Parts: sequence; C-alpha cells; structure tokens
Amino acid sequence: MYIESKNHHAPRRMNDPTFKDNVAYIFMGVRSVDLTYNENLEQAWKDWTGVRLVNSCLRKEFYISRYSFFHRIQPPDPELFMYVLMIECHNVKTTNVTYLLDFVQKLRVERVFGYLTVYRKEALATTSAIIKGLLSDQDEYGGKVDI
Repeated sequence: MYIESKNHHAPRRMNDPTFKDNVAYIFMGVRSVDLTYNENLEQAWKDWTGVRLVNSCLRKEFYISRYSFFHRIQPPDPELFMYVLMIECHNVKTTNVTYLLDFVQKLRVERVFGYLTVYRKEALATTSAIIKGLLSDQDEYGGKVDI
C-alpha cells in the first residue's frame, strides 16, 4: 500500500482536446534496503528522482500536468518499490512518442537508478472502423484492397 506524500499539479489546459487525449505516464519505481520511512529523501524527491531534469529538459510539446510521489507504508518488503513517481504527460501522439521514449532511455542511462518506463493508453480500432477503412480503400483503389 502506498500513500501520495508529495505532488505538483500544473494548471490544466483541458479545453484543448490534444491535452485531454493522448496521455502517457512516466513511471519510476525505486527499491530501498532501508525499509523505514526517510523524511530527508522525501524532502529532496525532486532532485534524486530526476523530476527537475525532466521538467527542464523534456520538450514543452509534452505538457506535464502532474507529478505524484508515493512512498510505501506496508508491507515492509525489500522486493517491492519503496518509492514510486508518476509523471502525467499530455499530447503524446504516434508522431512524437519516439522522442519521449528516447528521452526516458537517456534518463535511465544517465541519471535514474530505479525502474523507469512509459505507459500509454492506446485506442484500439473497432471492427466497424477497420471495415469502414477497408471499404474506403476499396473505392479509392478500384475495388482492390491490400489486407
């Protein structure tokens, strides 16, 4: 069980649909050999997690709306993450997701000493949308469709 101990919310621009959809999360998990709560680590979370670096170096096209820092309250297990950081990024599309993944990989190599990954919600095409697309291709290419 984790509790959110620190967070930062940026003003949201949710009127723009590009910020409402296309959301990705940078997730960082850090284990600790010290299973007790460390107030000094919590106070300096923006430094040792790399949040300041992310905030200053990540392209502004990835609108960051929230940073959430959690620490585990139970169970006391060294195999589980002691600290978890989630960064909510908006405007992550297929055209720019490679840059985000590359940035996270560089962060992984140069700075971060925990588990680091990106999660993104993908919208799967429905069967009707696929059929509609095939039919429009059929009309466009004289009755032939490449499946």
